[in-house]
Amino acid sequence: MEERKIINIIRNLEETEIDEWINRRLDILEATAEENRPDISLNSFLFRRAKGEKENTEVHGFIPSTTLLKKMAYDLNGFTLDDRSYYRDVVNYIRNVDEKTAFNNNYIMNVIQCKIIQYFGMSGNETRRNNLYESSVDFEDKDGGFNAKPLSIRDFKSNGTAMCVERSAMAQNILSFLGYDPMLIMGYMSTNKGITNEAHAYNCIIRNGKAMLADFTNPIYKDGKFYRAATFPIDGEKLEDFKKGRGQVEIIHKDLKTVDGQVVEIPTNVVLASEEIEPKYYENNGNNQKKSAVDFDDNDTR
Repeated sequence: MEERKIINIIRNLEETEIDEWINRRLDILEATAEENRPDISLNSFLFRRAKGEKENTEVHGFIPSTTLLKKMAYDLNGFTLDDRSYYRDVVNYIRNVDEKTAFNNNYIMNVIQCKIIQYFGMSGNETRRNNLYESSVDFEDKDGGFNAKPLSIRDFKSNGTAMCVERSAMAQNILSFLGYDPMLIMGYMSTNKGITNEAHAYNCIIRNGKAMLADFTNPIYKDGKFYRAATFPIDGEKLEDFKKGRGQVEIIHKDLKTVDGQVVEIPTNVVLASEEIEPKYYENNGNNQKKSAVDFDDNDTR
């Protein structure tokens, strides 16, 4: 598998080889990226499908630094993934893993989650985020229009502005960098705790015909602190639906809380989808505790 090969290369890198290898690896990914749309946003997928331009509506593989990512199609500006600095930290996490640590897919997902939290902070604020986007647009154009210089992913660093699109886009490229086969899904989320049809971006990681969804914006918490990355295996039928931009699956997100010395689960039923979710989903379906799951080989040790 490609990820095994790449991770083994990383673990055997000498300190003096790291930066050159990272740049060479990223140059290859930039040159061979299959994603060639100049901009990517939630609504653009629906518009493209309506025009019959692209059946496969999700983002597969590495996102080049020339692509503008927008949280919604009507936004005046977006951002590019033009910062290479965080790959160095990911490489160091992998190179310096303790021999006693279970080094498997779960560990790698936690590495990515930790880097995203370290880079952006634990959470983002919608108002700050919108202010950042608006600050990059100049409405004083002499012809009555506006000028917008694309934001850099660096502009979201450590200031509470990054939310699901920025976090999942970074995760997408780190996963690609490590040799995984990822898919960025810019879709919708509903929960049994009051969230209905909220625009939400997350990732799908494909491996040997199996897949798991990964929500790097909403990790698993224990007593209010980060515990592990939130990943949810899905079956092959669901994977094919997501590949075509028509996916929907119900999963159970379980945070942990210590009560009277005992650790208890705090479950939230969550629907993740590519297209809009029936507004009365939970009213019509109840709090269905089932999820479509298969063994993703999370414990496959490198």
